[in-house]
Amino acid sequence: SLRDLSGTLWLGQSAPFGWLVLERITMAIIGTSEAAVRAVPLMFGMATVGTAAWVGRRWMGRVGGTVFVLLCWIGQYVSHYRFEVKHYTADIFFGLLLPALAVWAIEPDPPSDRARRIWLWWVAAAAGHWFANGALLVTPACAIFLSVAVWRRDGLRAAVWFAAGGLMWLASFALHY
Repeated sequence: SLRDLSGTLWLGQSAPFGWLVLERITMAIIGTSEAAVRAVPLMFGMATVGTAAWVGRRWMGRVGGTVFVLLCWIGQYVSHYRFEVKHYTADIFFGLLLPALAVWAIEPDPPSDRARRIWLWWVAAAAGHWFANGALLVTPACAIFLSVAVWRRDGLRAAVWFAAGGLMWLASFALHY
């Protein structure tokens, strides 16, 4: 049951609760076949390649973006986990998505657009750790980067407003862990 997923797993294993819930829902809808239990990791793997394409098109040249997408698609350690029943593809996805969203968030010139994007980043970071431990690893560095960037571009008041988003992330973190 979903309640059982929040407790200790068999053989002392662990995985983010949201990822386990996605697996459970997928198995309830599709079944427990090999393809069904591997669907969630495959979807996160496909989302990683899609995010790599977005990053490559937005910030890299044609050759660099193509190589980056190829590395995320057929790279030995990245492609292997798409076919394992583990949450590592979600780690890779959020490990790429959150820094990319952080850079995307500070790009707009009007401070109001920047503030909206930064709040979207906080929502993604708060949701990310429910599905991936990788989100927990990149969020602190991204938050420091964003706070310094916001402070330099928009001043102390905007940086304090940015830090308020951290309270939402902290509440989500406390609820999850």
